[in-house]
This record gives sequence, C-alpha cells and structure tokens, in this order.
Amino acid sequence: MTDIHNRMISKMSNTTRLIDKLILKGFVTRRIDKNNKRRVEIKMTKKGLNHLSSIDKDISNYTEEVTQYLSYKESLILNELIDKLRGE
Repeated sequence: MTDIHNRMISKMSNTTRLIDKLILKGFVTRRIDKNNKRRVEIKMTKKGLNHLSSIDKDISNYTEEVTQYLSYKESLILNELIDKLRGE
C-alpha cells in the first residue's frame, strides 16, 4: 500500500478507498501479511492485467500523439518534470 501511495501523483487521494474500488472491479486482491498486520500486499488479478494491457495500447498511442512535436531533449525535460510531480 505504501509503495502505491508513494507512486501516486496526487498524494491527497485516499489510497485505501481507491484500492477498495479496484477490488470491487476485480482488478486487484488484498492480502494482509500474517507476520506483520500493518503490511498489506496488493496483487493484480488476471482480469486487472488484461485490462491494463488493453488500455496500455491506448495510452501508448496517446503519448505518441501528444509528444510527436517534442525534440528528444524536450522529451527528457518532460520526463524529469513528471518524475518531479511524482516526488521522485
């Protein structure tokens, strides 16, 4: 859960609530660690992986469309800015 929260762009989002929605849709499962009750493992289901795969193509096409006029150097700057927004 912590890893997911740290990767989110909006840190104000409620990670638990978002994970609950993904569970309801059958995209992920949640398992509490038997040795450490505070540790929660989130795992993608086959349905979630299939959905991710299908939207991955759309995202890739959209990314190419949006960035087609950027130079290589501008693309690197854009990646740095996105990483900065993520807090990396």
